[in-house]
Amino acid sequence: MKIYNKYDFGVVLLIALLAFGGLGGVFQPVRIFALMFAPFVFLRIASIKMERLDRYAMPFFLIWYAYAMMSMIWTPAPEEGLKQLAYFGVHFSMFFQLVFWARRSKNFSQSIAVGWLLAAGLTLPIALYEITTSNHLPMSRMDSDSVINTGFGVIPYIYADTTFGDLNSYSIFLCYAAFFLFAGLLMRFSKILKIAIALELLVIAYVLFVNSSRGAIASFLLIALSFFVLYAKREWTFNKIQNILKLIFLLVGLALLVFAMANILNVDGYRILYRFSNGFDFSEDARTQIYSAAFNAIMDGYFVGAGIGS
Repeated sequence: MKIYNKYDFGVVLLIALLAFGGLGGVFQPVRIFALMFAPFVFLRIASIKMERLDRYAMPFFLIWYAYAMMSMIWTPAPEEGLKQLAYFGVHFSMFFQLVFWARRSKNFSQSIAVGWLLAAGLTLPIALYEITTSNHLPMSRMDSDSVINTGFGVIPYIYADTTFGDLNSYSIFLCYAAFFLFAGLLMRFSKILKIAIALELLVIAYVLFVNSSRGAIASFLLIALSFFVLYAKREWTFNKIQNILKLIFLLVGLALLVFAMANILNVDGYRILYRFSNGFDFSEDARTQIYSAAFNAIMDGYFVGAGIGS
């Protein structure tokens, strides 16, 4: 795949920098990169040289940001609110920067797929290391010695969170990557690059399985199913029954490969499957409490919000 111009390269680099997650804290690499180009983005916005979509989107961003600033009046955490306002400005700049580069790039769809290929590829070796050794980066917010009591014994809490600090954030990142990687399989890449994408998707499926995030696994399966449907429409010329059998074969094969990887890396796949199906009952209660607290905050704030940074 050729990166045709500097804007394609910028798109690849911007997405690849997401692999660094929370490294750097406030000064995350992707934020520093966005700040470098923020003046040019805002100059373009000020010059009103925007496409129709930008002209319609900009008022919504400005209204939303103005209301966030107004909520500083009643927020219980003004210092954190100021930080969030700064983050929002950087992220808005990043959004319009990506839109502007996309319009000037010669092959945006392939560039964004390559960007996610690099982003996920940079984190997956760390994820496999964490899974096999239970050693994690210092930024991890979870206890690597945690266990889950099944009633018949304890299961080690095996997981990967890499540069993101917690497994849920990393699982979401992998789901985003999976969407664009599956799309990459439908693009005109070389066979070698498509093999690399397929292998990366296999490792992503394995890491999501080990992390036992039910929402992330459901998202991955939905993305995979969408891909197989689109691929079947474009490539398969057999009848419907044969297409369905092929789809079942591919999904079963993917599941077997994930279990095979678990055995190769000395991770007990059946124990993780138990953790996935039975070990997180407490999470439902936690989510219910969060929803209840959010609803109470909305009611207590008379539907104007609790304030930015709260």
